[in-house]
Amino acid sequence: VLKAAMMALEEEIAIPVLLGRKSRIVAAAEKLELNLNRCEIIEPREHVHFDSYVSQFHLDQHRRGVTHIDAERSLAQENIFANMMLAQGDVDGVICGADRSFPEMMRPLIRMLGFQDGKNTAAALYLLSVDNRLFFLADTAVNIEMTSEKLAAVALMSAEFAKSMSIEPKVALLSFSNFGSVTHPS
Repeated sequence: VLKAAMMALEEEIAIPVLLGRKSRIVAAAEKLELNLNRCEIIEPREHVHFDSYVSQFHLDQHRRGVTHIDAERSLAQENIFANMMLAQGDVDGVICGADRSFPEMMRPLIRMLGFQDGKNTAAALYLLSVDNRLFFLADTAVNIEMTSEKLAAVALMSAEFAKSMSIEPKVALLSFSNFGSVTHPS
């Protein structure tokens, strides 16, 4: 994760904000001989906005049975804290999932941010950097049974995202195959 964060910084894709225990992050970076000087490191419970994030999370989720204590526990988790930072506009994106399953990462994100106006489809989007070129691989993890409408929506959302990064999109659609990793009739 730290190597990927440094690559994103070096390639000017992002300015990383690293979440977790600072001592562990610094120790891991030293072991890898990485310079974190241009990165912000945040320990969720110590962050200046922790209490306001907890209050907002509780307000947003109390109808789902989330108590104030539940909100505190949730926001102490880096992935939930990152989603709240995104929801509050304090970061522009979240890269996560190295230590949790994809559904564990996706469900809270959808619950906290919902869908963009006029959209009703979620899709995964992976960035692949090869020889200073970016490739976007869309929806390799969310929708198994696609309708033509969903497929078109995913293609359009992916192209819009590429454009937002000043990249002129060229879109190709591929049939899926999971090579036996998922049991499904398709």
